[in-house]
Amino acid sequence: MTASIRLNGNPTPLQVLAAVPVSLSNFDNTGVLAWEWTLLDRPKGSTASITGAASPIASLTPDIPGTYLVRLRTWKDAGATILDDVDRAVTFVRYVPIPTWRIPAAGETTEVDPLRGWADEVNDILAYIQANIGVAASATYIASAPGGFAVPVGVAVGDVVYATGIDTADKADNAGIATARSIPGVVIAKPTPTSATVCYAGEAAVYAGLTAGATYYLGTAGALTTTAPVLSPTVARRIGVAKNATTLVVGLGEPIIN
Repeated sequence: MTASIRLNGNPTPLQVLAAVPVSLSNFDNTGVLAWEWTLLDRPKGSTASITGAASPIASLTPDIPGTYLVRLRTWKDAGATILDDVDRAVTFVRYVPIPTWRIPAAGETTEVDPLRGWADEVNDILAYIQANIGVAASATYIASAPGGFAVPVGVAVGDVVYATGIDTADKADNAGIATARSIPGVVIAKPTPTSATVCYAGEAAVYAGLTAGATYYLGTAGALTTTAPVLSPTVARRIGVAKNATTLVVGLGEPIIN
């Protein structure tokens, strides 16, 4: 049994329930000549390491429960020029033998708050990335470069988008399995009609009329919904939790295919 994750500019974690090999690959290797996979953080006591660290497809086998932080850097001329921004190549693998367990976030050796659940680890992720990786981020969210995604004119601020290619995106929809699997986040700005700034994690203060404390899922045509879809063929995927009427704390969940 194996699991896999493809990096696409989305720091959404992959959750595994057993100590199985996790295949790591990039969303698109066009123009890439060299790869560097690095295990930046692992649970206290773990001896896990990355196999194939200089290959396009690497592997990591979690050995104890906890959070594993993986970074990919790619080069287009054998080591001289970085092709991908670091913040578009960070992911988390969580090994959770029992689904109800709460485990430490990256950078922690113990759970700092036993009452805190999975959805609230966004702030720990933000703090750890900012302190240890050097990713440009605000105090409350991680996002792409301003206008970093090319999008159709119809994409609006607040829409949930999926990656259609390298730095391109369009509205995601819960009826599309492929789109639900490739969501980098939500649009928080449109510097031009065909470009968008996408929030990967943290606070997206671009909404109106949200219900504080409610969990929001991917709806249709880029919209949010408080009702997780259950009918086939749809995908239930948590996008985040409303902090208040105008702010969604983006914390992407794993897609559940109905």
